[in-house]
Amino acid sequence: MLAIEAYYAPQFEADVRAAYATLTATMLRIGRDSAGRAVLPEPDVVSQLMLLAAARCGADVAAAVKREKRGLVVRSLTASGLDITPTVALRSAQRLLGRGIDSRATLGAFGTPGRTAANKSLITAADLAALEQEVVVQLATLSDEMDAAKYGIAKAWRSSPERLAILADWAQQRRAGT
Repeated sequence: MLAIEAYYAPQFEADVRAAYATLTATMLRIGRDSAGRAVLPEPDVVSQLMLLAAARCGADVAAAVKREKRGLVVRSLTASGLDITPTVALRSAQRLLGRGIDSRATLGAFGTPGRTAANKSLITAADLAALEQEVVVQLATLSDEMDAAKYGIAKAWRSSPERLAILADWAQQRRAGT
């Protein structure tokens, strides 16, 4: 097994928390104008706005997950000590992640100045397959850890004083007929 630990960077949690902070800020803007006056729209409009805000939050969280997975693949391939070219890394990432990654990430990590297509990597398919199997295990562990972090952050957000205060404000506005 490679020496790379399957863990997410602290930036992952910061990115997920930022996505929920944006969702909270959007909720606040739905019920108040820039001067702080109550302006809660009709319930169907609130629902539409909340769906859009939740979708944006989900997209931001998904982007953080993709960044972490890409980072793990690049770190693992780099740490392997094998002669991996940018093209080999791109194809390996495609197999491991089910999607391509930015070629700049692989070029920066695996590019060798002056190397041409004539200087092929001597890595064998068997070596690469064995490495990819190790990375698959690391990706599964990483996914489990990120899922736990996402769940914990979402749970904390659902019971956060800020969110609860916004919901209470909305309820008060509805009762007052504002």
